[in-house]
Amino acid sequence: MRNFICLCITLFGFVQLVAHPNPASECQRLTQQEQDFAEKLSHLHRALFCKHFSLTQRVAAMTLAETSAHVTPDEAVENVLQESSRHTDHKKSPSGQVPPAPCLK
Repeated sequence: MRNFICLCITLFGFVQLVAHPNPASECQRLTQQEQDFAEKLSHLHRALFCKHFSLTQRVAAMTLAETSAHVTPDEAVENVLQESSRHTDHKKSPSGQVPPAPCLK
């Protein structure tokens, strides 16, 4: 099984590299419509979409890409990730630390 590296920028702005298995195999659990959308994504965005996004996030990304003529599928995934990060900012712990980004499980 081929691995690739996920480049993740945490909410603190630090860059972390995380090895992930081939994202195509991770997409097999998704619906056919979600798999079709995932095929349009770069490796990094496909891994985020297939492995780390919730159903709500996947639907939001697919809807954004389908309804906006100027948003690519990769940009839609990034927009949903950024929106999720904004919501995470409101969930800081009492120590002021922010939970890790979705791809850092």
